[in-house]
Amino acid sequence: MVENDNPLKDTNEIINIINREGIFFRSAVKKKFEESHWKCEIEYPYSLQNFVEEKGISKSIDIYATRIFSHPDSVELNLIIECKKSYAPQNKWIFFKNKKDKLSAWNIQSPKTGGILNCLSQISPFDIISCYDQIVIKPKDGKQQNKGEKLIQDKKRDVTQIYQASSEISNALYGIISMFPTQRKNEHSLILRKRPIFENNWFIPVVITNAELNICEFEISNTTLMDGKIEEKKFKLEPVSMLTFEYPLPYYLQIAEDEMIPTDLSGISTDVLSFSYIRKLPIVFLNSMNIDEFLKIVYYSLAPNSWMIGKIK
Repeated sequence: MVENDNPLKDTNEIINIINREGIFFRSAVKKKFEESHWKCEIEYPYSLQNFVEEKGISKSIDIYATRIFSHPDSVELNLIIECKKSYAPQNKWIFFKNKKDKLSAWNIQSPKTGGILNCLSQISPFDIISCYDQIVIKPKDGKQQNKGEKLIQDKKRDVTQIYQASSEISNALYGIISMFPTQRKNEHSLILRKRPIFENNWFIPVVITNAELNICEFEISNTTLMDGKIEEKKFKLEPVSMLTFEYPLPYYLQIAEDEMIPTDLSGISTDVLSFSYIRKLPIVFLNSMNIDEFLKIVYYSLAPNSWMIGKIK
């Protein structure tokens, strides 16, 4: 009888475990951005102490990438990136398309902690399909198949990779933005004004994956009210390179915004304080093979002058 080798010495098994963690995938994404002259930091730390009570838990986001355009645009672009490797390439990440075709505003404002904090707002060239819900579909294995069914939904709605990534990146975005004024002020002092603090600091939350991204469109008919189903002939599924998913924020990240609205009551001009809540965060989901395409859209939208004069690489 031949004894089994020590599994801890099996290089192939070790590589398989490392690959499942997506370490190589994240490193490849970082390298891609660095080749385009982005400064990247892996496992970038952040805090949520402005929102929830923390108990010593270390928090970090996969990649924090920045790029400065000091002239002529005077902007700093900040990408908060979560990498999600799909372990089953045949799985489909399906998103349901909004009636509006374009993302015309980034409907998130930074926490009111002072300082210059901008997120995308009214960027009309930022033309990416907007979606309001999601589902992950995967093949059944032989033991699961029943009555000819070959596909199932992957796990529960709130624990798919899509929702996990959205939760992680929304926490990171708010945490990093809330720390931004103090952090930049400290850096500014340390380098003796060698690094300017720009008026336009744009923040973009991005989930990068090797999974196939799909847009689902369908029409609702009267029969849908009766049986809750859509008709096959009114269903359309289309693969895309990128999209935005409007992630429902947890209660502690829903920001209350106040605005003084001028009114005219009986000829008397006055201002009325109005409140609204930011409840959803549009997050970019990007297929890893289309990073260059995404960067062109970002450059054209947020650093158009540099784009026009050919400074962007």
